[in-house]
Amino acid sequence: MDSQPVFGSSEEYHTWKVLNGRVSDKMLGSILEKIKAGGQVHPAIILSLIDTIQKRPEGISTNMLISLSEKVRPQDISPTMRISEILIEMNEITTAMEILSNSESKDSFHKYLAEAEIYYGQADWESCMISAEKALGYDPSYEKLYEMLDECDPNGNWRDKWCVQAAYEGLESDAPKDYKLRQLYEIYRDWFGGNKDSATDKLVNSDYYKGSEFYFILASARISVDEGDWRSAKMMYDKILEVAPPFVTYEAAEAYLSGHDPSYALELYDELDQTSIRSLKGRIRAYQQLGSDTDMLNSIFDYLDNEYVGSKEYSECIEALIDSDKLDEARSLLEDMARSNKNDPSYLVCYAKYLLKNGDVRGARHIALKAVHYGKDDVSAKVLSARIKLISGDVKGAEKDCKKLMSSYPKDKDVLNLRKDILLEKNDLDSALDVCREILESEPFDISTMITLSNAMNSRGDTNGAVMMLRKALDSDPTRDNAIKVVSFMVELGLYREAMYLSYELEKTIPGDAMLRRLRGNAEYNLGEYVKASVSYAAAAEADPHDPVIWHSKGMADEARGDYESAEVSYNRAVLLDLNQSEYWMSKALTQEKFGDLYGAIESLNRAIELDPDSVYPMVRKAVILENAGRYSEALYFVDMCSTTDPSNVNVMILNARVLRESGKIDAAIKKAEYAHELIHSEDSVIELANCYMASGRRSDAIRVIEIAMETNSSSRLRDAYQAIQQGKDEVAQIKLPQSNEEIKKMDPEAAAKIAESMAALGDYRGAIKSIDTALAGSGDDLKYLVMKISYLLKMGDIKESMDLVNEAIKNNPKVAVLHESLGDIKMAKSEYRGALQEYEKAMTMGLNIPDLLVKKGDAQEGLGFYDRSIDSYSMAVNRDPDNRNIRFKLVEKLYSRGYLSRAEDQLEIMLEKNPEDEMAIIMLARVRKDSRKDAGVTDAYRMFRSCMNPSEQAVEKMAAVLESAGHDEEAKSLRRKGPEPIENIKVKRLVEKVLRRSYVSKISPYDDDFLATLGLDDDQIVDVKEYMQRKVEFGEIIPGSPAFQSLERASNDVVLKIPMKDLDKDSDFELEKVFYHAKYKDVDDAKRLIAYMEKALVCEIQRDDTLKMVLDRVQGISLYEIMRTCKVGIYQARQIQLLLGIRNY
Repeated sequence: MDSQPVFGSSEEYHTWKVLNGRVSDKMLGSILEKIKAGGQVHPAIILSLIDTIQKRPEGISTNMLISLSEKVRPQDISPTMRISEILIEMNEITTAMEILSNSESKDSFHKYLAEAEIYYGQADWESCMISAEKALGYDPSYEKLYEMLDECDPNGNWRDKWCVQAAYEGLESDAPKDYKLRQLYEIYRDWFGGNKDSATDKLVNSDYYKGSEFYFILASARISVDEGDWRSAKMMYDKILEVAPPFVTYEAAEAYLSGHDPSYALELYDELDQTSIRSLKGRIRAYQQLGSDTDMLNSIFDYLDNEYVGSKEYSECIEALIDSDKLDEARSLLEDMARSNKNDPSYLVCYAKYLLKNGDVRGARHIALKAVHYGKDDVSAKVLSARIKLISGDVKGAEKDCKKLMSSYPKDKDVLNLRKDILLEKNDLDSALDVCREILESEPFDISTMITLSNAMNSRGDTNGAVMMLRKALDSDPTRDNAIKVVSFMVELGLYREAMYLSYELEKTIPGDAMLRRLRGNAEYNLGEYVKASVSYAAAAEADPHDPVIWHSKGMADEARGDYESAEVSYNRAVLLDLNQSEYWMSKALTQEKFGDLYGAIESLNRAIELDPDSVYPMVRKAVILENAGRYSEALYFVDMCSTTDPSNVNVMILNARVLRESGKIDAAIKKAEYAHELIHSEDSVIELANCYMASGRRSDAIRVIEIAMETNSSSRLRDAYQAIQQGKDEVAQIKLPQSNEEIKKMDPEAAAKIAESMAALGDYRGAIKSIDTALAGSGDDLKYLVMKISYLLKMGDIKESMDLVNEAIKNNPKVAVLHESLGDIKMAKSEYRGALQEYEKAMTMGLNIPDLLVKKGDAQEGLGFYDRSIDSYSMAVNRDPDNRNIRFKLVEKLYSRGYLSRAEDQLEIMLEKNPEDEMAIIMLARVRKDSRKDAGVTDAYRMFRSCMNPSEQAVEKMAAVLESAGHDEEAKSLRRKGPEPIENIKVKRLVEKVLRRSYVSKISPYDDDFLATLGLDDDQIVDVKEYMQRKVEFGEIIPGSPAFQSLERASNDVVLKIPMKDLDKDSDFELEKVFYHAKYKDVDDAKRLIAYMEKALVCEIQRDDTLKMVLDRVQGISLYEIMRTCKVGIYQARQIQLLLGIRNY
């Protein structure tokens, strides 16, 4: 179904609907009167109104067209183009040009296209050529432009150029006559016609390609894009970008996005028309890849405000938000659509998907049926309706609907996906595989289909194929989110070893990611590699120490390898981080039980039961503890609770029989055991029934039960039970699997050391010492592990034991450098700087000249007051290890403390070249530049800090403090605004911007309630909009010479002269709508900041600037306005000139 316009109100929608139906003269007159009296109008209404009037016998007049052109929104071009086209047909070419030149739209392509058509109508061939070529620079696929150019410039090979473009687009066209263009044509024709080898040969053998001719390099880039070879595509685009027209820059940006380089793509989009559909869609993708939700949402709002966007584009954005779990934002856009498109199938489909995502299957089914009703030919509505049937378990109904859809739309991707899911539900894997391959033929980079295909391949036993497909999915999208999705799916499919190996590979490209490390631990755990799993979980906890799932997983790995002490520590951490997970309390209870803390175990189980009263396991464990303690009546109470909760649980029945037997209730025990044994013939049921018979003196029945069981199962457990009865034992209750304490599985010393390092990184030095003791025991007291233990003891403040250990070690190994280093560390901890320095120098004479030792030597020198020597030691350490960020930053701190600001700045610039988002380095750079009186440098540091992704609160506060001390109060205040702007604030801001634009054009106050109501705002929105407009912002200190100062001065000059404010000296009432409009800001907050600046510039104390004397000869008046006009300065500098002239107005 065609995309319908989305309006701001139901009233606008009603007007548009009337104009597109049968409209009476009376109704048309009423609409015209209303439009005439109101402000700017939605482009769809203007276009429909023009079409309606044109159909009337009297047609449309020039005056009417001029009148309608005044109602066009500043950002729109389509109504202006339509009006211009009609005026050209009426031979009113001058009027058409005048209307077009007054357009404020930034849509460059359509503007140039309209200009070309006007010049063409005037037979102004030269101007037509200029405008047409500019238009082609934005969109070379518009054939009409080539036709115009061919007529304007018959020798320009324009027809041949169109043939090349047509070949690129896969269209039929004649071969060009021009030799060079024919080569290009043949390359595109062969490549997109399927003869790729021929196209490649022609390209690489072309002399034009060898000579790096622009359009041949472009052809190479486009071929690489078509192959999905983003790296080669980017290399080719980079060669030609400096001289490329806009359409090539668009292509390059899209290639960078596909190659997952969103930052560079954004740089390219910044060079282009930021209001075009293509640019906005690209920015949305870029911010999505960067994970910048606020910027992405802002781009979505800008995109949806475009005149060419309708219900189809709205629905695409909503579905993307739903898929990424941004349900509040999706709901907000759904509400916008509902105002005018509540019966549009695209809206109804989105709404149904939204309800489905929220778990409201019944509501989704109802809305989907409504979508099918209103959109009889809408495929997405029918697919969704069938999918909801599938989700509801109606496989036959879904299959029936799918067959109908396949007959009408056999190649539709959504229909194919539906068929694939139905086949998977029916377990028809072969057919599902065929459908997946069919989808990938047309969508080769469809990640979800690749993952589904790998699942089907794995289910058929094709493990290698499944792994290769998942690897391909990761190669197609190597982002962190997709990497996690792929590894998770490998674990889910049971491809544990493959998941483990892939996780280790990904550690190189995505280092320190807690989720990837946890997934690696999951894979190792499932492989039975419990020691490795424990190491991986410890590394994950180091990356994210506040994730309870990681700690619980580590506890499970420790428990599986028999290390109950470490398991208890991990379970305790999990419980402390999340007190409301029943599973964590059960695990904690298990370790408490192991260590004999039965009271603590029961308390933990009570909490687990409280959190999950429907779970049988904690009640069973509690019953067993009470049973072992001989408290049978209490144990039976909990067994009965278990039976009530899960009456069909045979294991609970067996436990019930055992407790009854042990409490002396033999007959009841026999009944319960016999009933359980009838339900399931397990070893447990056999042995418990035999025990019950033995307790009642029925030895022969006990033997018979075991003999019958042994006919089909001769396990050692049953044989032992049988032998015990034959030997005359009174019961076989003890015949169970051995319960002796497992020995901790022998751990590799290196693995134990890694766990120790992770524990130490988390501040758990006791745990670290425990693990390093394991490493020492397994390595025969390896000195490197001894040194690690000494460092952990020092961290705990245990100087005595660390000193004893190192002295004993030095006695046996006097020439081992690392031991002298450790002794130096101990002396540093005791503030014995001279002794520490001596030990460090001893270690260095023994050959230990590592950077860390130079750092320690520098610290000891500083302790002795040798500050410059300390800097020298740090400088040597930096030279030895130039990539060590921490050492270099410590050097910076020392240089700064000694006042060596220039050297400190040099080091910081090296750091920021390596990592532009190093928060602390940026803060220190701002501090250094502030002390160096480099205000512009402080501003640059502020901008660098703003570009950091998610800076910590502590870093924000430190940076704000530096800015305040440098006089940048407004920037500091801006930094302290916590979190991204709420979605509701963004919506209100967009409404305010819309109101301000229309207010200025219609010359009506933006605070007028009637005016706001005509824009479709409800009462609440009117209140919010007024409040936002009235909210003042404060400006910090004005710092002449800074980049911000220069920018604001230019903006103030533009605004004052364009309004114009000739009485600025007396009347400084800056109206927001005028400032916003004339400053051409996109963000209303920028306009408010400019007003705050101008108000402060008018009243603040100004500094004298004698350099402005050079413009005094231009002054033609003494008012601020006249000075600003003639000298081309802003308010502040105009006041500085007044000061030089001896005028003081404030």
